[in-house]
This record gives sequence, structure tokens and C-alpha cells, in this order.
Amino acid sequence: MTSGNENIKQLEELLAGEGEGCLLVCYETGRDKPHAASSYQLYPVHPGQDGMTYQFLSLLHVGVETARISAFIPDTRMEVYRFPRMSALPPFFRDTPVKEYITGGLLPHIRENGLKPQVSVNLRDMVFIRSEGLPVEPGGVLRLDAGQIDRLMEFRRRQDELAARYKYVPRYKLPLRVIETPKGVLVFSGGDIGRKGIDSFYKFLLGNYFSIHMESGPVRQYRVDSPSARLYGLTDLSCRKEAGTNRYTFDPFDAYASIGASEKKGWTLEFATDMEPSDTEYRHLEDFSGCRPEGNSRDICRLLALRRHFDRDIILDPAFAYHFQFKEFVRRMDDCVNGLSKGDSMERILDEVREKSDRILRTDFRVRGYGTSDRQKGNSPGKAHKNSNRKQLKR
Repeated sequence: MTSGNENIKQLEELLAGEGEGCLLVCYETGRDKPHAASSYQLYPVHPGQDGMTYQFLSLLHVGVETARISAFIPDTRMEVYRFPRMSALPPFFRDTPVKEYITGGLLPHIRENGLKPQVSVNLRDMVFIRSEGLPVEPGGVLRLDAGQIDRLMEFRRRQDELAARYKYVPRYKLPLRVIETPKGVLVFSGGDIGRKGIDSFYKFLLGNYFSIHMESGPVRQYRVDSPSARLYGLTDLSCRKEAGTNRYTFDPFDAYASIGASEKKGWTLEFATDMEPSDTEYRHLEDFSGCRPEGNSRDICRLLALRRHFDRDIILDPAFAYHFQFKEFVRRMDDCVNGLSKGDSMERILDEVREKSDRILRTDFRVRGYGTSDRQKGNSPGKAHKNSNRKQLKR
């Protein structure tokens, strides 16, 4: 395949000639939707049948392989035309965008003169028939049975959905982000959909961080500027559209095969956590992601912090569900500091805070690394004290 500049030079020479010539014209169909400029291509092809066939198949192969690493397959038609006199075509100028020349000059000329293509295929159809293992007859004619036609229509419908989802820009926005988990890897594009998927992933991870059902093991995020075809094939597949809405959500169980060390060459590590059930590791993840999840994870984190040290800011925060149960310790500590306490001590207060935090963690929650009372074993993770907390906050 020729380079861009070489192709432009060949087009200029061919279109300036008086004799006949052949062009491969690539353009998107459908007038009611936006089209990507990258779908519009123009190539000179050899007028001989063998040369024409070879060049066409080569360019078709490039189109199919490019589609494999794209967010969606453009509704691109690839057609070869034979023109009796090239100089009769609209003039071509180097600084004219190819899309503008094809849509504003070449295609109107073809239609006005009633020219028929030597070969005409649709890129989506070609990708589909390859997946079905079907042959293509000369001229790009498809012979499909009823079942194959139904599958083709569903395939085209799905591609239209993806095109709208990615705002009709077929190339994934780089860099990709790869999140490696104990179950496998999740791959996200650099555009809006990828960012929404990453946010949903971290909200899920933080919301379930301390759950006994959460698989322990490291989580790492990488930046990938030059993805492999395999990574492209996994991109954004864990982001799913909710039925009846325009929202996309993350499927936390849609992880893929592990990536070997050789495949990570050139990846840049941006973040790593060992997922230990500690307040420091939880805050590390929360600070990196910028997410604020729902649920009890933040209260568990606060209780774990109070097991390690006295923190008046945690206790006095009204968002802390156990704010009222610990508030008395702040008053007692202030009395000790100001010499107003009789028979109390900071050591005793610290011991009581630790003991109370530990007891709540073991009885009100199901936390990785902590015991669970029989009374709470049937409850859903992180929901044990929902009603009692609501009453406490109203006091």
C-alpha cells in the first residue's frame, strides 16, 4: 500500500491524463447520520483485471484489519470505477480534503453520468461474511440464506448502535487504560465511554472494598499508548448500555484473560493497590480514583482508623454513622488535655475507643479480616446497621 503523499501524487497524475483510468472510491452510506472523514479514501488502481483485483483485495484486507481494532465498523462502501477519460472528472487539488472531493465532486459526477462500478462491496458486509466463513462472488455479490440475512441485519444494527455510542468516530481514543485484577484485565478507551467505565469500576471497588466476598489481590492500572490488536479487541467490552436508557454501566464480572509479562512491554504503571483491608489502603484508592461510593465502606474505613489512633475529625464528622456513639470520647479527651478530668486518662480513652471500634467492626459488618457474629451472617454485605444508624442520626 502506498504512502499518503505518494498516493496523492499518483492521483494528481492520473486525473490530469486524457486516457482511461480506474479509481477505488471509499465512502460512507446513509445520509441521515454523521460520517467519519477517515472512511473517505481514493486510490488509483491498475486498469488490467488482474492488477485491479490484486489492488482491490489488498485495500479490502487493510479495511477489514483496521475494522478489527476500531470501536465500530463504518458503513463504508468500496467501489471500483472505470472512467473512459480521466480529464473529464472534476479537477482534483492537493489541498482539497478527500471527503469533500468525493462527496462534492466525484460521486455527483458518477451519478450524473450513470456510471456503474466494476466492483462494489460494503465493509460491514465483508467483515460479517468473513466471520461466517462465506465466499464472495465476482463483483462483490453476496448469496445469503434467510438465517444469514437475519444475522447480517442484527450485525448491522449493532454496528449502528456502536457508531452512535462513539459519536461516529471509529478509532478508539488513546491512550487506553488497562486495569489488572485478580480475575483478569479490563480495558478502557481514552474517550467518554472509557472514563465512565473506569469511574464505575472504582465506585464498585470502593463500595465493596471491605466485603468478605471481594477477592483479595492486587489491582493495578496501566496507561497504554500503543495497544496490541488483542487489547483493542477487549476495549470497553465491560461497559454496558442499560435497557431503555442512554446510560452505560460497568459490569464488574466481565474481566478477561490474564496478560503475560511480554505483553506489558511499553505499558506505564499509573496506580497499584494490594487491596489489604486497611483504612490507609482504602484511602489510597479513594484519593487516586476521586470516587465517592455509596454504602458503608467509608464508615468501615473510619472505624479502622480509630482502631489505630484517636482522630477527633472523624468522630465529629456528622457523616460518620457512629458520630453520636463516639462523641463522648472527644469531650473526655478535651478534659484530660485541659486538666479537668478526675480519675480519667488519655490511655484509658484510647483503649476504649479502640475496643469500641473493634466491637462494631466485628458485630455490625462483614469485613474481610474480621469476625462476624451469628446474628449478622444472613445479612447482605455492608447493610447490617442501615436501620439502626438512621435512628442514631435522628437523636
